[in-house]
Amino acid sequence: MISFDDILQAHETCDRVFREQSLRAESTLPHDGAIIDVGLSDDGARLINDCAYFMMLFARFEQYVKSRAVDLCKAQASAGDWPVRRVWMALDVERMNFLRQVALLTPKGGPDYRMVEEHYGERNRIAHGELLDTRPNVAMIAAKLSGMLARLEGIP
Repeated sequence: MISFDDILQAHETCDRVFREQSLRAESTLPHDGAIIDVGLSDDGARLINDCAYFMMLFARFEQYVKSRAVDLCKAQASAGDWPVRRVWMALDVERMNFLRQVALLTPKGGPDYRMVEEHYGERNRIAHGELLDTRPNVAMIAAKLSGMLARLEGIP
């Protein structure tokens, strides 16, 4: 199974820098230079940072789902009797949109599918230049995606 640990560790490091910078700026001590000068408010910079790390998490998740969907299709296309195999052989999983690939792996409309669909919508908004209204909780999203991936482990 894939891991998000490296992304989470990098995110926490960056977020800690933003928190420290914010605390220095709020202190009454003379400001002796920021670690990062992004030209944004602290909240704006943290929102951009969280959205960027969310995109990295979701990109890794997408790659894994696509790989699992392709593996499932190949396994089903070479197993069983002809009426079952021919359906799987006819699918072009690599050209399917992402949510169709998810639907191959988990019940469409079920809790995992709905969770992925919601985050996929957020991912698309960010990918097309829109920031989210609130900062994504990167650690919580990673935990939810990891939980779903653990449930997918039993699928060929």
